[in-house]
Amino acid sequence: MPVNTLLPIIREIIETQPSGISEYDLMVKLQKNEAMIFNDIDPGLVLFRKHFLIMHTLYQMQTVFFNEGWYLSISPLAICLEPLQESGLTDLPAERAESKIRDYYLDWNNFEVTEGADVDKLLAGFWEHFLAVDKRMEALQTLELPADAVLSTVKHTYRRLAREYHPDKGGDAARFREIREAYETLLRSGLK
Repeated sequence: MPVNTLLPIIREIIETQPSGISEYDLMVKLQKNEAMIFNDIDPGLVLFRKHFLIMHTLYQMQTVFFNEGWYLSISPLAICLEPLQESGLTDLPAERAESKIRDYYLDWNNFEVTEGADVDKLLAGFWEHFLAVDKRMEALQTLELPADAVLSTVKHTYRRLAREYHPDKGGDAARFREIREAYETLLRSGLK
């Protein structure tokens, strides 16, 4: 792994942003400083590499700041520094999903082996998941359920609405189909 020349640049930017900064705004500032330049590469791969370098640097800095009594909170929409005692943490994430993300970005091999086709697969997976969440929300609205509805509630509501709108019982066939499709979408979404 090469020496990370972004460490002092990103540290200075973060320390001058007391209310925090988004990853996008951080990337814009770095590009103005010409701190991240890639030549002749697929645009998706360029974006991935910029993102990876920023996250890699942030997670390296998280350890440094932690040792200095600060917690660096990292998310794409808000990167901010707060006193460690205010964060409520006694150690860096080790068991949660956040630690898996941290480990991914700290592993330099992930930067080196990722190619354009890999980025395309990651993006396709993201959009598939994003659209699935959107479809799930639509299905919940069709069944007039809240976003946090559990499987037992979905089943109960489906049965009630199916009885009400079933065409054999004098109900609306189109509405019945919507209800059935929404129910099937929710079952496929892995609701528990």
